[in-house]
Parts: sequence; structure tokens; C-alpha cells
Amino acid sequence: MRRFLEYLLSLFERPFEYEGALRLFSRLTYTWLFCMALSLWSERHLIWGNDSVLLHHSAGEGLFLNFANMLNYRPSWFGYVYYPHIVLAALSIVENRCSFIFRILTWLTGLLLYYSGYPIFNSSYLLMLLMAFYMSVVNTSRYTSFQSVLNRMGWYVAVAQLMIVYWVSGLSKCTGSMWLNGEAIYYTLRIDRFSWGSIVESDWVQHALITKGLNYFVILFQLSFPLFIFLRKWKDQVLVIGLIMHLFIGIVMHLWDFATAMIFCYALFLRKK
Repeated sequence: MRRFLEYLLSLFERPFEYEGALRLFSRLTYTWLFCMALSLWSERHLIWGNDSVLLHHSAGEGLFLNFANMLNYRPSWFGYVYYPHIVLAALSIVENRCSFIFRILTWLTGLLLYYSGYPIFNSSYLLMLLMAFYMSVVNTSRYTSFQSVLNRMGWYVAVAQLMIVYWVSGLSKCTGSMWLNGEAIYYTLRIDRFSWGSIVESDWVQHALITKGLNYFVILFQLSFPLFIFLRKWKDQVLVIGLIMHLFIGIVMHLWDFATAMIFCYALFLRKK
């Protein structure tokens, strides 16, 4: 136990080679939240306001659940959350002495917006909210021992979160019959919402061998990413492959919020050579 504790302490004593990566990622996290909020500007009343087209519901027991669902009870209050969220997210992009206050409030207002409009969001919004919470304690412009520990902890927790995302996603696919049969990619690309018409009619989509290959490649990549990303020999190749895969999701499947969220997370692994 003593040796284990000494090893943990030694991790924080070494020069932190990912400080620049952490600074970039923290800025990208709040940039993503800022852009996401702005992209919903024209639909804000239909999502959160009194004219909302979403089915509002009450939360379960507990103070936190009811607080997080506050806008479900009071849609008229959405302006007191949505507009400050945009301003706070913009202020959180730049590090300064007030970064923690701006960032924790960005996370809090984002949480309220998510739980009152979650039917329109995919998992990328929840992922970036988690990352925003982790990055709230990060401030690479302050050079104190305590802040250095917080920065490293923020990096470790954010990386662990990304590993969990890939592993859980890969393992869950292994329980789905369509993924195991190699048919998931084929049928997904035949849904108008997730594909271009010209791509659906192309030969490679019609070719079962190609779509099955992509199907199993996605599963293999998600399960192996947490292993190979820490091998210096393979890290660059893994990041390039992941970049291509997520760009495909953005360009072909029109899920740019998810694609950019995952690509931004890759900034965590960029370090000086």
C-alpha cells in the first residue's frame, strides 16, 4: 500500500507533458458548448420555452433530480438559463482568475438545459457536460503546486472518461444482434436521416463485404482504442484512424455535434514531441 501511494505521488511530481494538450482541450470543451447553444438559437423557444414541442415530465424523488429538471416545471424561466449559459461558455474559453466560477456555472446551466431538452440531444452533449465539469478545476495559467495537482487530476479523469465511453460503446455493440451479424452499418446508412442519397445508392454500400468490414472495424476500434492510445508506437495512427472515423460520422451521417465532441477529446493526447 505504501509503495502504491508513493507511486501515485510520483505521478504528480514528474513534469506534466500534457499541459498544452489540457489547455487546448479545456478551451475546445467550452467552445463546443458555446457553439451548440448558438446553433439552437432559432429553435430555443420550441425546445425550452412555453411553446416547447417536447413532452415535459416530472423528475423522481430527490433534490438534485428535481433541480436538474427545473425548466420542465418552469419553462418560462428558460431565458434566465439559456442566455447566461451562452455568455458563461464564452467567458470560460479563456483562462483567468475567475475561470472556475465561469466554468462551474457553465456546467450548471448546461445541465439544466440538457435535462429539460434531452430528447433532442445525443450522447455528445452529456459527454461534453461531463468534460466541462472535469475542466472546471483546470487552470494552466496558474503556477502553484495545488493547481498543478488539480490540472493533472483533470487530465486523468477526462482521459478515463473517454476510455469508458469507447469501452462501453464497444461492449454494448457486442450485445446487439445487428452488430454481431455485421448488418448495423448497412441498415444505418439506408436511413435518410443518417445518410446522403447518393451514398445509399453507391456500390460500396450495396456490397455486404464492405459494410460488414466497416461494422466489425468500428467494434474493434472502440474496444482497442483504450489500449493502443497509450502505446507511443501506435498513438498517432490510432488518432488518425479515429479522426477519419468521426469525420465520416459528421460528413455522411450528419452528426456533427457527436463527431466534433469526439475529435475535440483527441486534443487530450497531443503533447510536445
